[in-house]
Amino acid sequence: MRGLLEKYRENKEDLHMIFIVLEKAYDKVPREVLWKVLEKKRVNNAYIQISEDIYA
Repeated sequence: MRGLLEKYRENKEDLHMIFIVLEKAYDKVPREVLWKVLEKKRVNNAYIQISEDIYA
C-alpha cells in the first residue's frame, strides 16, 4: 500500500481508498439507510455500488 501511495504522490494524482470492517459496518446499520446516507453525502456512486456488491 505504501508503494501505491508513493506512486500516486509522485505523479500528483488523487488516490481514494476505503477500508470497511464488514462485520461491524453491516451488522449494526440497516444497509438501505447506509446507501442513502452515502448518496446524501455525495459519495461517488461507483463506491456505493462496490460496497453494495461486496455485501451481496
